[in-house]
Order: sequence, then structure tokens, then C-alpha cells
Amino acid sequence: MNEANRDGGPGNGQPQDPARRDFLVGAVAAGAGFALAARAIGAEPSIPKPGEHGPAPQPAPAAAAPAAAAPASPFAAYVEVRPDGEVRITCPQFEFGQGVLDSLPRLVAEEMDADWARVTVLSAHADAAFVSPVNRRQRVGGSDSVMAYRDALRRVGASAREMLVGAAAAAWNVPAAECRTEAGRVLHAPSGRALGYGELAAAAAAQPVPAQPALKPDAALRLVGRRMTRKDTPSKVDGTAVFGIDVREPGMLYAALRRSVSFGGRVARFDAASVGSRPGVVAVVPLDDAVAVVADSFWRAKQAAEALDVEFDDSALRGLSSEGISASLQRALADDARAQEWPFPDFSQRPPRLRPGDLGAVEQVLARGDLRRVEALYEVPYLAHMTMEPQVCTVRVSPERCEVWAPLQAPDVARQLAARVTGLPLERVRVQLTLGGGGFGRRFEQDSLQQALRIGQAVPGRMVKLVWTREQDMQHDFYRPAHVVRYRAALDDAGRVLAIHGRVTGQSIQGAKNMRFAGAKMADGAAVGGTVPEDYDLGARYADFVEVGLPVPIGFWRSVAASHNGFFAESFVDELAHAARRDPYEFRRERLAAHPRHLAVLERAAREAGWGRPAGPGRARGIAINSGFGGICAQVCEISVRGGRVAVERVTVAYDCGPVIDPGIVEAQLQGGVVFGLSAALHGEVAIARGGAVPTNFHEQAMLRLGETPRIDVHLLQGSDKVGGVGESGTPPIAPALANAIFAATGKRLRRLPLRAAGLTIGSA
Repeated sequence: MNEANRDGGPGNGQPQDPARRDFLVGAVAAGAGFALAARAIGAEPSIPKPGEHGPAPQPAPAAAAPAAAAPASPFAAYVEVRPDGEVRITCPQFEFGQGVLDSLPRLVAEEMDADWARVTVLSAHADAAFVSPVNRRQRVGGSDSVMAYRDALRRVGASAREMLVGAAAAAWNVPAAECRTEAGRVLHAPSGRALGYGELAAAAAAQPVPAQPALKPDAALRLVGRRMTRKDTPSKVDGTAVFGIDVREPGMLYAALRRSVSFGGRVARFDAASVGSRPGVVAVVPLDDAVAVVADSFWRAKQAAEALDVEFDDSALRGLSSEGISASLQRALADDARAQEWPFPDFSQRPPRLRPGDLGAVEQVLARGDLRRVEALYEVPYLAHMTMEPQVCTVRVSPERCEVWAPLQAPDVARQLAARVTGLPLERVRVQLTLGGGGFGRRFEQDSLQQALRIGQAVPGRMVKLVWTREQDMQHDFYRPAHVVRYRAALDDAGRVLAIHGRVTGQSIQGAKNMRFAGAKMADGAAVGGTVPEDYDLGARYADFVEVGLPVPIGFWRSVAASHNGFFAESFVDELAHAARRDPYEFRRERLAAHPRHLAVLERAAREAGWGRPAGPGRARGIAINSGFGGICAQVCEISVRGGRVAVERVTVAYDCGPVIDPGIVEAQLQGGVVFGLSAALHGEVAIARGGAVPTNFHEQAMLRLGETPRIDVHLLQGSDKVGGVGESGTPPIAPALANAIFAATGKRLRRLPLRAAGLTIGSA
């Protein structure tokens, strides 16, 4: 972090006037340049689809702190034009691989007509100036970064462009209408004159801020919609990018943990003197379920932590096991008294409305003796996030201020937590975002930050970095909950589905995170949303959830409810197609007839995958579709089966999220989502024994290997002018598409994940 900018620019962290519903922009002097800035001033909250959440020293350009516009400014700079023509754009959202550090600033640069080669992108710090104009939070979740910030950031860029044009027109004494912009310059064609943005910066700061800046028409876009090298790619290639684990300064300290392996474990006794005399050890700090050792290197801290004389009380949850949890979930299926209904969102309404299901109508149809009944039970286990970068957080705590450097999906919550733990006022807490080596919902949690703050208080004024080991990261995660679902459905002789009931059992993320709707008795959408898809024509429908209280720590996992209910629903739809004696693709087409956008995505995936043509000897295909996060994703999985060995050969993806900023980023996110979901479908399972997680590292909880990774072809559609998200949409369809392909190849219906639990041998593609 630049010392001159440690106070971090303006933004007082106070809530804004909720009567205003837009971004305000303002310009302030910044030396000989100017900074254009934005404040979020409230907006109507969005209603997510079911289960969608939402919930430095040695800086690299992609992780540096934004320059302060001016000490007295009420704005945090989004755009700064330097006198030399460099344009600095601050990305308000945390970057952990999803591409927002490129896509969001590109929206500003596009409207500004900045020279992209001279744009430097900066990471934000936690501040009210950077909150979403839609939900008024500075958090990454629900794949909503582009959806939330797109229009506001375009207006910021358009305002900058008009102010620069105004400054040039005034200097030349010509009408602004005679001027145009191009690659960081204002041009006056009649006279052949041109001025660079750096030359105009100071004068532009004095221009009035446009109330309604004109946005570019689509035909004039030159950056948006193109494949370009991401701004954060070069620093990631040459190693200068600053991830959370890379933060350092001379003389800093490091902390390592020795902790209980049980979810309910607590420190019973420890002897600080047992390691206090070891070289480099500075402090030994007790925490609730761990003891931290602080030293002058991570290796010394880790070695001392392993040698520490400590005793944990693990007795509280000693009887907790996967077998007992599974039995509890299956027993809960019969608990009608505690079942909570999940109403079906109607997204054709604005704002979306909730329509209750009709259990009476469903039961009446299911009781008929002239219909074909189909029932099935599915189950998924707990899953860890397994981010490549384990949990890490660097802090410096003093009586005057608190500084934090970390990869965080909820920096606004982190700042509030730091103020609460340290007792400092919010304005004396600085939370600077670094790059993150994966997130997937794990970095929404604040556990490592809370530990680091307590450790920092024990070594006041010293910078100290807490790093978890891989084993600690895997055994102390906030896991994707285990769930069991039971389906009942009825079809007539023509193969029409007349009724369906889906009941899910498991833990409630909303309950665990204190996110329940006040006064509402509605089921947790993060558990049950999408169990019975609202897009299909399935006759009378009903979905409900039986919450099971369990002491396993849980949290949001990439695609949340869709990660498991996508598998449940699309596998069962395949079973219904088989019962109706219909081709699985044609069966879906018939039930999506009222949704042309969904139908187009499904048809594109099938066509590109060669559905309907023979797959070849020993090969078969499965299909699945899922909607959510503002997009629609269909996938066809093609496998080969040889001597009991299953290999995933090819995955064809069709996706519609409306307009895209960079097709390459969208394709990479979808491919990553497929790999993430395929890893879980094939291998993902956190078994529980004696009150703790069994797997400790990748040798016991495997990620998809290169030899297992199939060819992944992505085809993008645009069936709507409304922009959608992409980060989570590629994950839900792959597990059911794979399971459906295995059924097509072998006739064996697999209803439990991971698929290796069925005794399958997974081979190379």
C-alpha cells in the first residue's frame, strides 16, 4: 500500500439517503489531474432466483490501493486521470478468478473512450463508496457483479467522457458537439486539433457533472464484446500479482495454528513455555478451538505450533458420523409436521412474485390408480470448497488504527467485524482487498479474519500474517450441506406429468447465517430452491423442506441450492422421461415449450453435441439444463464405458446470459464451473467421523486431474438484452448430465454423489 494513501480516500462508511435511487458522480481535483467518483445511493433490492446467495505492501497494479482523490472529498475515486494520460480505474468488487477486475473497469473505459493500453486497474478497499447500487452491499455472491454494477459504471465512464469533451471544447472555444473522443484523446475534426486526456484532466475536474450522460450505442462499442487479454493476466504470469498469501513487508510476523480436529473441540490446556524459547517465536495466543504461534517466519511458526504442548477437549461431538447424519436426513423425509413449503417464484412478474404450490392437488393426483407412479430418493454429501489458496489474512492492530489485507468476499462485513473486535471506530479500520486464489463462497466467511485480529492484538503495531495449512482449510471449512431428497410423481398414458412433489431434508444455511426472513415461515431457498424446476410443465407441483439441526459448520458453495438440486431435479426429469418412454431431450423440449429462451439453449446444446446421432461404440450422452443467476445453461455430457471404466470424453455447453463483456471470460467461467462440478460429482465427499472431517488433503479429497478433464466446448447465445451472471451457472448441470449419460450407457441409475461411491472406476478422457 502506498504510504501516502493509507487513509484510503474518502467514503465515511455511513448509509446514504435511501430516497435516491441511482449513482451520483462527482469530480474532484487530484493534483494536476482529476478523479471522477461514484456513490451508491440506494436502489430497489433484487430478488434472486431460488438458492442464490447474497448473501498492500509490495502492490501489483491489480491489487494496489486506489489513490485518494482528495482528503476532503466525499467520494472514493472510481476513475482517476493522471497528468501523463494514465487512467486509473478502481474495481469495486473482489477478484478471485471470475474476471471482474477486467470486466467492470472495461465498462468504465468503454464509455470513457480511454486508451485501454494506458488503463491501470486497482482493487478496492472496504468502503460505502463501493457498495452495489442494487443491494447496497460490498460483497461478491450470486454471480451478480456485472448485473449490479454494469449500468452505474457505464454512467461513470460516460460522465468522464463528457467532462473531458467539455474541457477541450472550452479550451478551443468550439461547440462540444463538434468534438469526439478516441483512445484517450479528444479530437476536433474541423480544425484537426487533438488533446490527450492527461492534458485535459485539471480542466475537466472543473466541468459540471452530467446529470444524464449519453451512453454509447451498441454499434460504437470497441472494448465490450471483444476477446481481450485480461488486465490481471500479465501479473499472474510473471508472479507480481499480490494474492492474500503474497502480502509482506520487512520485519513482518507470521502466525500458524495448532487446532482441534473436531467441529466442537475446544482448548482444554496448553503450555506456552513449551515453545516460547524456540528461535523466532514471538508470542503464543490462545483462541477458542486453537492456539496460534507467532514467529518471524511461517516455517518457524508452523514447526513451533506442531511442537506445542496442548490438549483439546473433543468430547462434545465424538458420536457425530456420516452414517448417523444420513440416517437422520432420511428419517426426516417422513416428518410432515415440520415440513415447510417452498413457493415457486414467478419471474414473469416485475417484481417477481411467489406462487404457493398446491399439496392437496398433488396428493389427489398421486392417489389415482390409473396413473403411473414414479418415486426416487437421492442423496449428496458434505462438500469442501478446496480453494487453491488456503485461508489467509494479514493484519496490523494498534490502539490508533486497524489495517487488514485479505481476499474477502464480504469486505463490508469484514470491516465491521474488525471495528467490533478492536473497539475502534469504523473510520479507523482499513480493509484492503488482495487477489484471491479461489473463493466459491468460502471467503464469504470471517473466521480467519477474526482469528487474525485476535492474534494482531497480541502483537500490537506489528504486521502479522495468519496462514492456514491445507489440512486446516479442509477440516475446518463451512461445508456445502449434505441433503436427501424424495420425489413422487405421476404420469398418464400419454407420458404427461400430472403432478410432482419434491421434499428436501438437511441443514439450513439461512438459519446458520441468521439470514431468515423476519416473521416468514417459508423454507430455506438455499436448501430447497429449484428442487421442482419452475420452468418445466410438470402439472400440479409442490416442494418443501424439513430442516435437520446438525452441528456441522455449513456455508455457501458455488451455485448454492442449484449445486445439489440441479442434480436432483435433472436426474429425476430423466427418470420421468424414461418412464414416459420418451427421448430425454425431446421430453425436456416438450415441457419447455412455453419458454422459448430455455428451449433455444437446450436445442443449441443438443445440436452442437450431435444429439440424435450415434455416439459411437461404447459411448453415450446425457443432457441437463439449469436456469439461475440471470442465465440459462444446458450441457450434454458424452462418456465412454470400457470394461467397467467410465471416462468423460466431452462436455458441450450452451449458455445464454444476455450481452457479454468478454466472450473469453464467459467461456473460461463456464469451463471452470464444469470442472468444479465434475470434481464434486466424481470425487467430492467430506466424510464425518468422531465429530470432525475425515479428509485432510488432496490425496484424500481429490480434485479433477488433467487426465480426467474432458474436452469442453462452449456456445454462447443471446436471447435477452438483460445482462446475467456467469460465475456459478456452469456447475449445476454437469453432475446430472454425467449421471444421465451413465444410465444411457449402462442402464444403471445413480442417485447418490459422488459417483465413485457406486463403485465406478473413473478413467482418462
